[in-house]
Amino acid sequence: RRLTRDLGFETEIVVLPTVREESGLAMSSRNARLSDEEREKAAVIFRGLREAKVAFKKGERNALKLAEIVHETISAEPTAQIDYISVVDSETLQPIEKVGDNETLIAAAVSVGSVRLIDNIVLNRKKYLGLKFASKYVEPGHRSGSPEYEKYQDLCRGSFRVLCLCPDRLWADVANG
Repeated sequence: RRLTRDLGFETEIVVLPTVREESGLAMSSRNARLSDEEREKAAVIFRGLREAKVAFKKGERNALKLAEIVHETISAEPTAQIDYISVVDSETLQPIEKVGDNETLIAAAVSVGSVRLIDNIVLNRKKYLGLKFASKYVEPGHRSGSPEYEKYQDLCRGSFRVLCLCPDRLWADVANG
């Protein structure tokens, strides 16, 4: 969002929730390279992020402590090798020390086997027009190719010009108001 604003693009960026498998693993083309066992173990990434979000909701605001919660959870899985865990301002992507009122992102990159996976979770999520629209069609467990996912994509084609569709975000330019 900031990049489009800084460069003067007349584009609205709408960030939507991550589409996930039933286990919580973020959908990605990289998941196809995981064995069934690795795929199951990779769900530890989302469990760690979710545990940090629970701690945040219970009042934890120290970014280092939130990152430690994620680290401890993921480290309990021996096949998971952590590349990074970052707590950043979602607008600037700059590291923060304390979570305030701004939207904050906890991001992680973790290798399971030979596959590097990325995931994130948002704290203090701002409400965007597209979120309600998207959540009606894409729920956890909806896989690419499922009727729900395809219906969502068809609807987006009518209302959005999709700039980038990736497993963790949909970047879209609202074309019709």
